[in-house]
Amino acid sequence: MTTNGNTKIEDLDNLDVLRQKALVDIPAAVDRLVIANDEDAAAASRIIQGINTVIRKIEDFFEKSKKAAHEAWKAVCANEATLKAQPMSSRDIAQTKLNAYLLERRRKQEAAEREARERAEAEARERQRLEDERNVQEKRLAEAARLEEAGSKKEAQEMFEAAVQAPVEAVAPAPARPLPPPPPPVKFNGVAERKKWYAEVVDFAALPDEYKLPNTTLLNAVAVSKKEMAAVPGVKFTWRIESAVGRIR
Repeated sequence: MTTNGNTKIEDLDNLDVLRQKALVDIPAAVDRLVIANDEDAAAASRIIQGINTVIRKIEDFFEKSKKAAHEAWKAVCANEATLKAQPMSSRDIAQTKLNAYLLERRRKQEAAEREARERAEAEARERQRLEDERNVQEKRLAEAARLEEAGSKKEAQEMFEAAVQAPVEAVAPAPARPLPPPPPPVKFNGVAERKKWYAEVVDFAALPDEYKLPNTTLLNAVAVSKKEMAAVPGVKFTWRIESAVGRIR
């Protein structure tokens, strides 16, 4: 049995022959290839068969070396994994403890910030209440003066008493209390605290179209299984020709 170029298959067990075929003969044959009719197509098929045979022979030639290297690699990986197991477990425990501390640190800071905001809002509401009461008192005093001038002594007296019945405490606006400064970023012994932002889709229907990607793996599986019967809204199911050429046996 021979490959294209009259090379016997058993000759392909020689690495020099394989190198000649792979690097010189095959590229030259493909460069000369022109397919204009069925005879040319048959010749191309034979060339591809010969190439497949060479590829398989190359794989066979390196199989033992690859297997030995793979076994050695697995042994190295196993030794590495065994040695790393305890340090990695210890690191996970330490990381868990560190994360718990950082989380509690952040929780306390957020609680302090929330308390400061609530206190500032309460002070602002109290200042507004006092201002509203002063405005009401001033209006009643002005109305009492107007009634006094109009000769309505009794009504003026009642309005005056209503104005002074609940005197308003004159309080100067308190300066806004600043929020507590955030703690400095954690950075020690190679550990840095930072916010890691990520996205969670909570309403897929509300997503803009540019953020929606089709599941092509699933769609292709539908195409393979359903063929002509495949139907999904917005999807066109079609096919293309793919040739497959074996090797010379």
